[in-house]
Amino acid sequence: MKKVFKKITAAILLLTLSLTLFGCSQNQNAPAPPPDEPLYDGFYDQANWEIMTNNNGSSTDAGESAVSLSDGSIKFFRANQAYRMGDHSSEHLSFMLKATHNFDIWFMSTTKDNNVNQSVRLTKTDDRIFFALSTAPYQSIAEIGSTFVDGEYNQMDIFFKKMDNTLSVDMNVNKQKCEVTKGTIGSANIRSGGFDLELPSDFSLGEYVVVKVWYADDYVQFKPIAKKNDLDTLIVAAIGDSITEGAGATDFYADSYPNQMQTLLGGEYNVINFGMSGRTARVDLPSYDSNPIGWVKNRQFAGIAKLKPDIAFIKLGSNDSKTTYSPLTTKENFKAALSDIINKLYQVNPDMEIIVCTSAYAYSSAYDISNANIESIINPVQRELANENGLALIDLHEITKGKSKMFPDGIHPNTRGYAMIAEVLSKYLTEGQLTNSFLNSIDQKYND
Repeated sequence: MKKVFKKITAAILLLTLSLTLFGCSQNQNAPAPPPDEPLYDGFYDQANWEIMTNNNGSSTDAGESAVSLSDGSIKFFRANQAYRMGDHSSEHLSFMLKATHNFDIWFMSTTKDNNVNQSVRLTKTDDRIFFALSTAPYQSIAEIGSTFVDGEYNQMDIFFKKMDNTLSVDMNVNKQKCEVTKGTIGSANIRSGGFDLELPSDFSLGEYVVVKVWYADDYVQFKPIAKKNDLDTLIVAAIGDSITEGAGATDFYADSYPNQMQTLLGGEYNVINFGMSGRTARVDLPSYDSNPIGWVKNRQFAGIAKLKPDIAFIKLGSNDSKTTYSPLTTKENFKAALSDIINKLYQVNPDMEIIVCTSAYAYSSAYDISNANIESIINPVQRELANENGLALIDLHEITKGKSKMFPDGIHPNTRGYAMIAEVLSKYLTEGQLTNSFLNSIDQKYND
């Protein structure tokens, strides 16, 4: 495995300090926060975060868990997580925030429940960033601006002050006071750098902070101010179709192989699942579930473009083997499509380390997938491209042979099958190779 260098954020931070973010004015003096003030002890510990519930606790919500990383940060991806922080209705909260596309951060939530709660929400949706109340979550009290830079750390200072039934909020970004404009509803008093809002008479404030992110290009990461110059943990992107996303697992999110890799690796790597069911390397086929069938045309690639991973595993090709496509997949059109994905990844990050994985063995023709095509078209092209581009190759096709019991529908692994894939890819990440003795041990451990 060629050497991968950790990203250095100091230069980015120095650059972003000179930019106008969140519509923040550069010529206003901001309240001076204490130097390197943390958000709260325990906030960055994944053990303190809980999956949210639904309908007053009647069910547990779906999603991945928060993950504490070795750089001191905590990340949220495909997650609805809650942390009981205590009363922060009159507090100064200071933290570094990296986020992409859409997110919700609920402050002072009365519960960790999706449906039964009251909270003050900082929301980003497309190009809008605003504060809202849970009573009208899509209507803004105050607009913060639309110049947020996705995928970079920004220093956030939020000042909450509650007196009687009035909540005052001030926000600074990168130590600059923000320009705030009136929202779409309510009667908030807008002033320089913040607003004052008379809360509804039946509105309560609680002790929870909630972080909600869902789609593949939605990502939130908090880092303590004190660690803002620490080197970031390496980002690992798992690129693929339903076998990457987690179809067939007991828990679609927790048991996918990328999430099991994250568990195995702990906080030393930041593993993110960019799998999308039904997707192909090819982009010249009809749409699937009303979205482009080509993986590179969907939000998964948009997320990669914003986060610029250091390492990428590509596991695309099973769907390209289908016998019902017109035109059918050939070595020529599959090679062109997979080559284009590799080139696009290098455009995102020229130093990205790319590892090609051959497509898994197909034990049935379910979903029109053809193992004959995988072996005669897909796998040879995957091996050829890895060789031509000097990329590492992990032969998952060979590794998944003789393990039909872990593929209940003949195509998708079960949780144990995903555990095997996670173990293999994690071993490669940490040691840079897969020895014959290790592969033999995997075969003995998981063989039918």
